[in-house]
Amino acid sequence: MNKKILLILIIGIGIFIRVFPVPELTSGSISHNVGLTLAVASQSPKSISWQFLNNSYELWSNILCRIERNKNTLKAKIKTILTRYFNRKDTKQIPLDRLKEPIFTKGISESKAFNKAQKFIDKGLHDEPIDPIQIHLNTQNDISDKTKTLAYIALAGNYVEKGIRDNNEKEAYYNKAQFCFDRALKLIEKDNPYNISIYSGLGFIYYQYKNYDQAIAYLKKGLTYTSVGFEKQKIDIYTNLGCVYRELCQYEKAIECFNKALSLNPSINSQLVSIYQGLADSFTGLKNYDQAIICLKEGLSYASDGFERRKIDMYTNLGCVYRELCQYEKAIKYFKKALKLSPSLSLVSNIYYCLRERKRSISISFDQAPLRYIVLHCALFLGRSERVIRFPAFLFGIAGIFLIYKLGKLIFGINVGLLSSFLLSFSMWHIHHSSYAATYTLYMFLSLLSVFFFYKSLKEPSIGLQIKFIIASTLGFYSFYPFITVIFAEALYFFLFYRRDKKRALKFVISLFVIGILILPLLSRAYYGFYWKTNFGDYFWGWKSFEVFPFLFGLFGGIRGFIPINIFIFLLGLFAVFFKKVERKGGLLLFFLTIIPCLFFLGCFFLKKINLGERYFLFIYPFFIILSSYGILSVRKKIVVTLLIFLFNSSLVLFILNGFGFKTCEYIPRDYTRHYGDFKFLAEYLRKNYEEGDAVVITYDASIFATQYYLDKKNLFPAKIVRPSCGARAYYRYDGDGVKNVFGIDEYDGTPKRLNKIVNEYGRLWLVDGGGIYHNDKQGLIRKWIKENHSEKTKFKGGVIYFFDNKMNKQSSKKETYICTKAICFLDCEGEELEIKYPFNR
Repeated sequence: MNKKILLILIIGIGIFIRVFPVPELTSGSISHNVGLTLAVASQSPKSISWQFLNNSYELWSNILCRIERNKNTLKAKIKTILTRYFNRKDTKQIPLDRLKEPIFTKGISESKAFNKAQKFIDKGLHDEPIDPIQIHLNTQNDISDKTKTLAYIALAGNYVEKGIRDNNEKEAYYNKAQFCFDRALKLIEKDNPYNISIYSGLGFIYYQYKNYDQAIAYLKKGLTYTSVGFEKQKIDIYTNLGCVYRELCQYEKAIECFNKALSLNPSINSQLVSIYQGLADSFTGLKNYDQAIICLKEGLSYASDGFERRKIDMYTNLGCVYRELCQYEKAIKYFKKALKLSPSLSLVSNIYYCLRERKRSISISFDQAPLRYIVLHCALFLGRSERVIRFPAFLFGIAGIFLIYKLGKLIFGINVGLLSSFLLSFSMWHIHHSSYAATYTLYMFLSLLSVFFFYKSLKEPSIGLQIKFIIASTLGFYSFYPFITVIFAEALYFFLFYRRDKKRALKFVISLFVIGILILPLLSRAYYGFYWKTNFGDYFWGWKSFEVFPFLFGLFGGIRGFIPINIFIFLLGLFAVFFKKVERKGGLLLFFLTIIPCLFFLGCFFLKKINLGERYFLFIYPFFIILSSYGILSVRKKIVVTLLIFLFNSSLVLFILNGFGFKTCEYIPRDYTRHYGDFKFLAEYLRKNYEEGDAVVITYDASIFATQYYLDKKNLFPAKIVRPSCGARAYYRYDGDGVKNVFGIDEYDGTPKRLNKIVNEYGRLWLVDGGGIYHNDKQGLIRKWIKENHSEKTKFKGGVIYFFDNKMNKQSSKKETYICTKAICFLDCEGEELEIKYPFNR
C-alpha cells in the first residue's frame, strides 16, 4: 500500500475515534478545571499585543527602577563617608534641637565648656581609662556644678540622637551617653528637676540594651519628678515605658502608657509617630487589627520628610496587618511603598506570599500560561456548545498525529514516522485529551513543532527555519511554563554535538537570546505559578514519595499494576539506536527530550513538594513514542513486531474489554480517562429539584464553573468571585435564572458549624461533595453531622448530593450568633464582587 495513503488512513481513523468517542470518555467533559478555564476565556481580553508590550514595559521599568534606586543608595553612602572624613568638624558639632530648649539657654555664656567636653569625649573616651572630661572640667575653676551637669546632659542627649541616627555605631554612642548620664547623676542634687532628663535617658539606653527591668526602674523614677516645663521628657518616659511593656508582650500596660503620653498633648512629630507606632504594635499583639490600622495611618500623617526609617516600618506593619486580614491587594500596596523607600528581601518575600495567597483567594488561573485561554477564547466565537469547546483540543490532537509522523520520518525514516503516528492515533492517553475539553494537546503539538524545526535547522541551516524554531518555542512557553525544559534539552543537545561549529553556534545562541527576550515578560508569572504550587506534594491529590515512580512507570507504560511493557520497549529503542552511528544523535535527542522534563518534575517534587499532575507529562509523550517505534522496528520478526504494537496499545484493549463487562478500567492510568464528575447530571438534578430560597454548596470551589456551564450555557449569569469585608478568603458564587445561591467552597474550619448555620439560615441545603469534605474533615465531625442530619442522598458519577431540610426551624434559628473566623465566611459579612481576571491582566 502507498505510504501516503496509509498515513491518510491512520489520520482518518484518528479523527473518527476522536469525533465519535464512547460516552465514558466525554461524560462530564466540562469538568471543574475546564469550566474554570472556560469562565476565564469567556472574558473579553484586551489586545494581546498591547498586553505583551505592557508586561514588557512593566518588567523592564521595574528592573531599571531597582538599579536606579540602588544607585541612589550607593551615592548617599559615598556622600556620607566623604562628609564624615573630609568635613569632620561640621559633622561632629551639628547643633541639636534639644540644645535650644530653655534648660540649656541659661548656660550659653559657658558654651565653650560644652564644646570642649564634647571634643575630649570624642577623642579619648574609648582609648583612655582616665576620665578626660573630669580632668578637663576640674581644671575650669569658673564652671559651676550646675553647668557641668547641663553639659553632661546635653552631651548625653547628643549621643543618644546620634545613636538613633547611626545604627552601625549606636552601641558606641549609647556607651558615651550612659557615661555622661552617670556623671551628671553624681553631680546633680536629688531634688533637682533636671533628674527627669537623666532618668529618662538612662531608661531609654537600658531599653536599647534589652535590660528591661533596669529600664522600667529608671523610667518610673523619672516619673516621680513633676516639675513644670518638662512635659516633653514625661512624654518620652511614657513612650519608652510603653515600648518596654510591648517588648515584654504586656500589651495592655503598653497601651495604657502610650495613651498617657498622648494625654500630655505632644506637639513634636517624632514623638507622635513613636506613640502611634507603639500603639499599633500593641494592638497588633492583641490581634485588634482595626485599631492597629487606625494608629498606623494616624502615625503616617505625622511622618513628614526625614522620617524614612519610620515610614518603612509603618508601611511594612500596615502590609503585615492587611496580610493577616487576608486583604492581599492592600497588603501588597503598602509592602511596595516600603520597598520603594528601602530595597529588602523580606519585603519581596512578603509580596510574593501575598501574590500567592491572592491567587488562591481572588484571581484564578494566575499560575497558568495564557495561550490556551486565548485559543479557547477564539473558539468561543463559534458558540458555546460542548463540541465547540472540545474543538481546539481535537484540532491540535489531529495535527499532532501528522507532526509526529514528520518528526519520526526526519530523524529515523518513513517507517518509524508511520508507526509513531499509528501508535499516537490509537493511544488512549491521546484519545482522551483530544476529546477532553482542556487543550493539553496544544502543549504536545508545540513541543513537536519546536523540535521538528530545531532538528531540521541542524540538517538544513537557514534563517527561515531558525525563525520558525523561535516562534514555536516561544508559543510553547506561552502555552505551558515547563516547556522551558524542552528548550533546555535542545540547547544541551546542540552544545554537546555542534559547539565546535562557531558560525552555527552563534546563530543558535542568538536564537536562544531572542527566545529569552520574548518569554521574559512571563518569567515572573511563571515564577509565581511555580511558587504557588510548592508544598503540594503530600496534599490530598498529590503523590506521596513512595508512589512517584510506580505512577510514572504506569503513566508511560500504559497500564498500572502490571509490569510497564512500554518502558521496556522504549529502553529497547534506546539500546538499538546506540548500535547505529548515523541515528545515534537523533536517538540521544529524543532521550534528552524525554528524561530532562521528567527529572525537572521529579526535582520539583522532592525538593519543593510540587504536585505532579499526569497531564503535565503529555507534551513529552511523542518523543517517548518515536523512540519506542524505533525499538519495535529494530526487531526483525514480524510476529514479534505485531505483538509489541499490540502490547504498546494494551490500555486501549483493556478499555474495550471493559465495555464488554470485564472490570479492566481499574488497570488503566487515571489520566487516560480522567474526568471529575458528571456535572451535566448535577445541573439537571438541581434544576429539577431546586426550590426558591434553597442554598447549594459545592465542596470543590472550581466545580461551580462546570455546574454553571450546564445551568447557563449562554453565560448570561457568570459566576462571581466575592471577597467578604471581614477579610476572610474569597469564594465563588452563582446566582442564575432558576437556580441561585450556589456557593463554591474549598475550605472548612474542621467543624460543621458553618454548614449548620447555612441550613438554619436557608432552611434547605443541597451539599455536593466531590471529595473535598474528606480532606478538610480530619476528625470526622463534618461527616458525622452530615450522616445525622441529611434527609436524602443521591450518588452521581464523581460525587454525592446530600439534601438537608430544616424549613420548619428556619425562623427560630435566626437569632443564633456566629463568630466569623478567617475561614470562608459568606453569611456573616457583606462582600464585594470581583471580576474574574484574564490571565494577561494584573
